[in-house]
Amino acid sequence: DKQLSCINNADCVELYETLKQRYLPSTSAGYMTRIKSMFQYAFDNGKIKISPTNQIKINKGSVKVEYLSNSDIYKIKTIDLRDYPKLDKVRDLLLFQCGTGVAYADLILFDSTKIENINGLNVYTNNRQKTKVEYTCVVMNDAMNVLDKYNGSLPIISNQNYNKYLKELQKLAKIETNITTHLLRKTSAHKLLNNGVRLE
Repeated sequence: DKQLSCINNADCVELYETLKQRYLPSTSAGYMTRIKSMFQYAFDNGKIKISPTNQIKINKGSVKVEYLSNSDIYKIKTIDLRDYPKLDKVRDLLLFQCGTGVAYADLILFDSTKIENINGLNVYTNNRQKTKVEYTCVVMNDAMNVLDKYNGSLPIISNQNYNKYLKELQKLAKIETNITTHLLRKTSAHKLLNNGVRLE
């Protein structure tokens, strides 16, 4: 409702307070960061004489990183799926992702012949499907077991069905954490950290 040059620090502080009341700290911080960038762009291009957001400190808050615990993974491993045969492959892909951190889009391209044993670790290197950037991951025991079960080739399920079936597995295992393919990648990272792999 105002010209950019008429917006002052008090307006921006009021907006940030409103955002913090409506959203999580990380979400309101994200919005405010974009607003600060807009004002900085206007300042850099001579549209305003001073940025009204210069004095605002953005608090991103602490974001809880969710992942599947070892007990969650055990629950999933031990579900009796005799009445749900379609979920067996889904469970295997879940265990594979937890044991490698490979993104869902890259499961299709997974080539088990590229696994090398380096200092007792099974290490896999390939290029990401989306970006073509090279990545390397450790193939942990659960993931190796899945590859052995399918003679080195992973079963392929459409992304839409995979996400739907992950929710069914979550219910059957009575796990509260919302299981997504991205959560499975985080689970892999936490398994590595908990086993002494350095963050770098």
